[in-house]
Amino acid sequence: MSDKRLYRLAVIVLGTVAAILFIEIGAKYCLYYHNIYRSYSLMRNYYNFEGDFWDFEKRQREVLENSTNSSPPIANDIYNRRFYLPSITGHQWGMYHEPASDRPQQGQTRILCLGTSTSEGGYSKELQEILNHNYPGHFEVINAGIPGSTMLHMLMNFSLTWRNLEAQFVIIEAPVDSLLINDIPFIVSDGLFKELEDPLFFNRPKRIELFPGLNKALELVGSHRAEHQTDDAKARFRQTLEALVVSIKGSGATPLIMTYQPALSLKYPTNEFSPDFLVSANTFYHGFFYNFTIAGALEAIEGQNEIMRETAAKYGVTLIDAENVLPRKDQYFLDGTHHSDLGSSIIGQLIADRVANHEQTTRQ
Repeated sequence: MSDKRLYRLAVIVLGTVAAILFIEIGAKYCLYYHNIYRSYSLMRNYYNFEGDFWDFEKRQREVLENSTNSSPPIANDIYNRRFYLPSITGHQWGMYHEPASDRPQQGQTRILCLGTSTSEGGYSKELQEILNHNYPGHFEVINAGIPGSTMLHMLMNFSLTWRNLEAQFVIIEAPVDSLLINDIPFIVSDGLFKELEDPLFFNRPKRIELFPGLNKALELVGSHRAEHQTDDAKARFRQTLEALVVSIKGSGATPLIMTYQPALSLKYPTNEFSPDFLVSANTFYHGFFYNFTIAGALEAIEGQNEIMRETAAKYGVTLIDAENVLPRKDQYFLDGTHHSDLGSSIIGQLIADRVANHEQTTRQ
């Protein structure tokens, strides 16, 4: 091969490598600013953020650079049990909010609230305030909500640890995080290893990615958003919920099953929301339920609520049906999923009424 041909080949190879590196760097920047812009749109449209996009991006960067919390706030042990580290909470129970004591005080009824971020930042505080007002000193509410947790995490946390808190009532709120594909299946089937090849599956085999930015961008472009939850996912949810109910009953506590109300719905009208809130809610859903279309995610949430109702009937458990108790107006929601303090107070009152009625019926 002549020197001229070698030179041309070298130029082509180096040019190709340079082009790929340029695309990789560009993909990383595009993904970074795409994610920042989604957050900025939500803050601007609903939280009335003052400033333009670059002001918001600067603030985000400064928060990350000045963060002193280098350790992860949430960890997983060998069971994949999602929990908070003792170094964060100051206690060994694994939830962010500390119980008043390891055991309930004499004559006091303890209520344990299981759920995800919708519980952790939701109704628990308002529930305690309502019960304090109506029944001073009689109830203690423990907020055991952990953001990002699924029904499987709730089962493991309760069975391994939280049953020792000796709660009299345990609230099980339908966790929206169980919709995500990375809700790791715990039933090993013949189809499991085929599922692991799915690029959207959380536990897919790790491969060497020389160009993660480009790879991620291609995944986003080519990924398929599901219109419906799979039958296998529904079966896992049902089986885990039933196991949790049995575990709670076995501990001597009384389970109460609660359905969940998102902002958007396929069954109920949402035209009372402002246009800005609807935009932000749709943006939230599109980003959070990355494996579903928005309609698919809403259908799946409604399907989980129906499983909650069926399980309550099957095991004779009190049902707190909260799927449509909040007015669909801006002031009752923080985003497409989380309730505001005003919305949480309505949910808290609903729970307080059910608990009080249950106690009264039991005494009779």
